[in-house]
Amino acid sequence: MAEAGEAEFIEVGANAPEVLDWYFNSFYKRVFYEGRVDVRTKELLRLKLSKTHGCFF
Repeated sequence: MAEAGEAEFIEVGANAPEVLDWYFNSFYKRVFYEGRVDVRTKELLRLKLSKTHGCFF
């Protein structure tokens, strides 16, 4: 988790739950589930980017 930066993200959420709430319910929801581009295309692009950058999932 530390290598991927997830530990810091969890720490922020533990210390400032309003930031975590904003991230998931405002930012993330708007970027990935709203807008002109359909969700399927966004998911395919995310997979392509992760593969391009050598991320494991």
